[in-house]
Amino acid sequence: MGTKHVVVRKFLGRRLDLINEYAHFEPNAEITFTGASGPSRFEVTYRTEETAEGTRLSCHMRMEQKGLFALGDRVVAEGLRRDFAANLRNLKALLETRAE
Repeated sequence: MGTKHVVVRKFLGRRLDLINEYAHFEPNAEITFTGASGPSRFEVTYRTEETAEGTRLSCHMRMEQKGLFALGDRVVAEGLRRDFAANLRNLKALLETRAE
């Protein structure tokens, strides 16, 4: 663990350059990465599990904001929920299209 990668994304209308570090990896089951960018620290875990219908992918994110940025926690949390939901819908569509 300890491998880092850079993520460039747009969130709430702003470009973000994030450096993430892999903290845990279990093949075909779970991956966790952490990051600290500016006033934010976060940890994201993706898990897969087999179900009767196929594979379920879940995501859990924990984030801490510091200083004045902590005042906008609710706005950031709602933006992240929308963003993650849209990204997971897009991933599902891509995977199902390739499976056909």
